[in-house]
Amino acid sequence: AAKAADLPRQPRVVTFNLHMEPGDTIERGLLADPALRNADLIFFQEVHRDRTACSAACVIARDLGYYAVYAPGHVNGIGDDGVAVVSRAPITSAQVLELPFYNVHFNGGRRIALAATIELNGHPVTVYAVHLENRLTVHDRRVQMTPVLEHAQRQQTPVIIAGDFNTSPFTWLAHVIPFPI
Repeated sequence: AAKAADLPRQPRVVTFNLHMEPGDTIERGLLADPALRNADLIFFQEVHRDRTACSAACVIARDLGYYAVYAPGHVNGIGDDGVAVVSRAPITSAQVLELPFYNVHFNGGRRIALAATIELNGHPVTVYAVHLENRLTVHDRRVQMTPVLEHAQRQQTPVIIAGDFNTSPFTWLAHVIPFPI
């Protein structure tokens, strides 16, 4: 049970790629930094969940008294990896958006975005946790982001889009060889 709290009109938003670190490790880092400790809304990418426990986002939310929703993107070892939204405010709905797949030949996987609705000061806000592929051209990145942008355009609420967009100063030949741009 999360500790319901009134959020400020302009919430403090944080995003982290966890690189499959366990929840207690990430939690220690959040608590050690006052700016992060006071976050109202946290977006996580590369959140790991093994088959016997809740995800790293679940651990953090449970310990800090937040709400959380996790969506698995792809299988990894004895569990799965995905994206999550952790919020001081209640999460009233969630939906997984499939993103276009790109075969990057190694270390790739299914890409998703998690759309969730939170209640911010009694008003719904639609939030998106996004994790794009890292070896994409600018054009491919736009294509992979299109489902999120189209979904966001249909909302009648304020929208926050955050996550790991894997932008870099490179374009990619065959999703393998980087060229500086």
